[in-house]
Amino acid sequence: ADVQDEQTLRLTGPTDRIYDAAGQVTVTDPAGRRIVSTPRGTAQTVVWNPWEQQAAEMDDIPDGAWPQFVCLEPALAKDRFLTLAPGESHSIGVTYRLES
Repeated sequence: ADVQDEQTLRLTGPTDRIYDAAGQVTVTDPAGRRIVSTPRGTAQTVVWNPWEQQAAEMDDIPDGAWPQFVCLEPALAKDRFLTLAPGESHSIGVTYRLES
């Protein structure tokens, strides 16, 4: 995945992108609902959808289900990775909120 600077993303094919996003990330679906993701412990979010061909090769995605989802998750990736010494830890998390 490449780090992206775009503010608005429209899925038009296989997608696996890392966004620098210190605040909330919002997904708006065609029905007008909004899914708001608020990451904790990171300022990066991964947006992912395998699209039709890759989804067909995946056992955990039912046939034809790829148009109904997008994966939106916090990450520490690329140049934002963390090196932890023995005994150190770091936690990341996310809160999702659905708005209609």
